[in-house]
Amino acid sequence: MTASEKSPERVARELADALAERGLDYALSGAVAFAFWGVPRATVDVDVGLYVGRDKADLVADAVESVGATLDREGLRRCFETGGVQHAWCGPVRIDLFPPSIEFEQESFRTRLRVVLEGREVWVVSAEALCVFKLMYFRSKDIPDLERIVAVQGAGLDCGYVRRWVAEMMGEDDVRVRKWDDIVRDFR
Repeated sequence: MTASEKSPERVARELADALAERGLDYALSGAVAFAFWGVPRATVDVDVGLYVGRDKADLVADAVESVGATLDREGLRRCFETGGVQHAWCGPVRIDLFPPSIEFEQESFRTRLRVVLEGREVWVVSAEALCVFKLMYFRSKDIPDLERIVAVQGAGLDCGYVRRWVAEMMGEDDVRVRKWDDIVRDFR
C-alpha cells in the first residue's frame, strides 16, 4: 500500500507500531483519540504526543519515515529544543508530532491507555487528558468535541481532574475553566 492510499487510522496504527518497535514512548491524541472517547469523525491528520528526550529525535524521524512519511528532520530536532509541533506527511495524511514541552504532557503519559486500533493495541491519551488538551487549544471546534466527550463518557469521566489541571495551568478565573464548568453542568 502506498502512502497516498493509507487512511489516517492506518497511518496512526503503523506509526504507533514503528515507535513501539524502537522503544519510543508515545500516545495518539487528536481525532484518533476522540474516536475512542467521543465519536468517530472524518479526519486527515494524526496527532502524536512524544514522551522521549531530544536525544531520540532521529529515532522518531526513522519511525515516521518507516511508514512512508516525509518530514523535516532538522525541524523535528528544533522542535525538541524549543517546543511546538512538527508536521510530517504520509500521502494526504498530515502527522503532527508533539515533543514534550509542558508539565501536563508528562501527566498525559502517566494516564495514557491501551486501545485496539486496526486490530493492534496502541497507546492513546485518556479522555481526561484529551479534554485538557482541547481546553488548552480552545479552538471553536474543540467546544463541541468537549461536549461529546462529556456526553459519551458520562459518569466515567473525571471532570474534577480536568478542571484542576486547567485551573492550575490557566488560572481559576480563565475563560476555559468557566467554559468547562458550563459544559459539565449542561451534561450532568
